[in-house]
Amino acid sequence: MLHIRRRTGAVAALAIVVAVASVTAGAIAASGGSARKTSGTAYLGPTARTAPGLVYYAGFNSDKVLGQGAVTYTIKPTSASSGTITATAKKVTLWTSNGTLTGTGTATLHITNQPKSGDDTVTGGKLRLTRGTGGQTGHSLVGTFTGAGNIVSGQYVFHYKATYK
Repeated sequence: MLHIRRRTGAVAALAIVVAVASVTAGAIAASGGSARKTSGTAYLGPTARTAPGLVYYAGFNSDKVLGQGAVTYTIKPTSASSGTITATAKKVTLWTSNGTLTGTGTATLHITNQPKSGDDTVTGGKLRLTRGTGGQTGHSLVGTFTGAGNIVSGQYVFHYKATYK
């Protein structure tokens, strides 16, 4: 069960990366710009589980335009422990200094070491943060990401490229 939780968390972490990119886009839009390209890195890990059937992840991001931010997401755990897994985070929230962006993220996890060590890579990540609050109302962040992590520890690093409107 721990392995499943961690693998699912990696996908969720990818969704968080998408949220981080949204924060960067929000800062750009607030400065009067139109659609802008941005990139960054998110560092994610699991938190305590507080509801049946969901795993909560949270993390720190560093964005070339917006600087530091935070991301949270929820994901349903899976029972898969090896091979290739498609993961979907149905609620990803990017927290910025002037509001939030919320949406979804998906990615494919490739477990390169069986569950004993849990190493995996993340490919084909897609982020869609299309609902904003506060200063992010009317804004969106759409992008792609890749990453690496470990399903046993639940720690992931994601690298993203996105467009903020």
